[in-house]
Amino acid sequence: MRPLSYRLPEAEQFKDQFALVLEIDPTQSAPDAAVRRAQFLAALGNPAAGQELVRQVLNTDPTMCPR
Repeated sequence: MRPLSYRLPEAEQFKDQFALVLEIDPTQSAPDAAVRRAQFLAALGNPAAGQELVRQVLNTDPTMCPR
């Protein structure tokens, strides 16, 4: 699954709510999945967590860098 960034409209009826939108992608590689999760975290306002995720993946296997 690929998380997609989606922000609810800034209307009163959506206050304190969120939506998690996922796309199913059976052909996605592990490195691509990590990068997309990192992008998702950054879009949610947590780029440091996204960077840490990418660092962890690269520390596990430096050859997993997406092209």
